[in-house]
Amino acid sequence: AIEPVGSVEELHARWAGVRPTSRIKFDMLSRQTWCAAVTRADIEGEYLRLYATNTCSKPLTGMDWHYEQLAPDGTILHAGYMNQLENDHCSIPRLRGDKAECVFGNERGGYLTIDDRVSTIRIWTIPYSK
Repeated sequence: AIEPVGSVEELHARWAGVRPTSRIKFDMLSRQTWCAAVTRADIEGEYLRLYATNTCSKPLTGMDWHYEQLAPDGTILHAGYMNQLENDHCSIPRLRGDKAECVFGNERGGYLTIDDRVSTIRIWTIPYSK
């Protein structure tokens, strides 16, 4: 009998001898108070991808991307931020209507730690312009 192997990612991981990462369940909470809000966030394994859309009245010259990981009792377990000055893989949605992506946990920086104590991830951006 043929046994199901799961997803393509699990099959590739098995071929490579790597344990596949599991998807972690959590609530995403936006703390946005500025324009250029996070409009989407995806997480799989140790990668957090944030997407933002510029709704600002002026073109942006930079943007900080932030996250905080919280335990069920509200304790901040891990936190971090990135911007285009320190990490060239965080884009800026410069003009009104532009969309951009920032990836935490990739090989160029933005280290991300996820453990089973995390129940909520707060996300936000701080855009700036001249």
